[in-house]
Amino acid sequence: MPPTIIFDFDGTIANTFEVMFAIYNKIAPFYHCPTIGPEDREYLRNHSVRESMAAYHMPAWKLPFLGIAIKKRLRAQIENTEPQPGTIEAINALRHAGCTLGIVSSNSKENIYAFLTKYNLENAFSFVVPYRHIFGKHRALRTVIKTSGLEPETTFYVGDEVRDVEAAKTAGVKSVAVTWGFQTRAVLEKSAPDFLFSQPQELLQFAPKR
Repeated sequence: MPPTIIFDFDGTIANTFEVMFAIYNKIAPFYHCPTIGPEDREYLRNHSVRESMAAYHMPAWKLPFLGIAIKKRLRAQIENTEPQPGTIEAINALRHAGCTLGIVSSNSKENIYAFLTKYNLENAFSFVVPYRHIFGKHRALRTVIKTSGLEPETTFYVGDEVRDVEAAKTAGVKSVAVTWGFQTRAVLEKSAPDFLFSQPQELLQFAPKR
């Protein structure tokens, strides 16, 4: 069976963080949350989400409300969002090599497809699965594996955050951490992913050999 490569979206395929931080800072006061400055951003890049929530006294119950508000406002700007350098080429190469591709993301399906359509990738992915809870990715991955009949041994989850690595491990698939997104190599290394890549072209090692 050809390998299945499942991607995170924000930070891994699309460089959405600048606009998402800007949106967050606009709405944060309405939710009585701290805004994020340059020094805070550096802290967030070097710590897991759970560590950051504790450091900034962010209660977990606020996250779904913030997520919904950010995704709604992101829709107006998603088509102006740039892909991470090299990701479009890598996705197309994996697709043409016979890999099954999918997306599991906390972003909305509407936002993801708006981005994919702009870059002619709307037919590149066999499935796009959104989930709501920030720590619910492993459940979404398990559902995809079960409903699609995937083999965990040949399924890889590609993401740019520690929680992506944790979700892949919990779901029983191979974890692929990438350094071109949000979190730094140092913090990703601590999460002990199965693979750690710095360039999208490195993903092509998963393509079937011909």
